[in-house]
Amino acid sequence: MVPRQWTDHHLPLHVSAPAEIERVMVGRIELVTPGHRALLKRISAGPVSNPDWVMAAREQLGPREQDQYYREDWYLHADSNPTAARLLLSMPDDYRAYLQLGRFRNALLLDEARRRPTEALAAFIERYELAAHDFERSARADAR
Repeated sequence: MVPRQWTDHHLPLHVSAPAEIERVMVGRIELVTPGHRALLKRISAGPVSNPDWVMAAREQLGPREQDQYYREDWYLHADSNPTAARLLLSMPDDYRAYLQLGRFRNALLLDEARRRPTEALAAFIERYELAAHDFERSARADAR
């Protein structure tokens, strides 16, 4: 919970009529951990996998599992999900590292590509079609 004094200072609120106001603010911060940095470094170093494995792997799944295949939390329970465990072992190292980045993986990857570009990182983004998540780049392209 964010203290009322901080909220009032940074987000002042003025109302035109007398009112009793109770403000509640919840703050959140995302941290890039040393673990995230190691995963980004691993992807940036290459080699870059060929994404053809994705469709081959999906064909091994039932309809319910296919929807969950791209969710990193599906793999967190690989110890109790034999299908997830098998696919996780056959998954290329760079894509496994990508999933381990968590739900903000696309933002982390694109930021890394801007700050410390490498050929392998650019190839990974291109091969897995992640450039569409670069909203700043998309906005510049739309403006042209």
